[in-house]
Amino acid sequence: MKGFDLVGNIAIMKFGSEKVSEKKKKAEKLLKENKNLKTVVEKVDKVKGRLRTLNVKHLLVKKI
Repeated sequence: MKGFDLVGNIAIMKFGSEKVSEKKKKAEKLLKENKNLKTVVEKVDKVKGRLRTLNVKHLLVKKI
């Protein structure tokens, strides 16, 4: 894991070339460590365009 950004209760994680199972394990660990987080997504591309949109992929949502 290279790091993560927070937007409200969503964590945007940045990974290198890791397997999906390893990414999900790290996302679960992050959710357990930070009680205020509810969703973890993976950044898949750079910020693009005039509106500075970010492409992300859903990894994990905290179960209630």
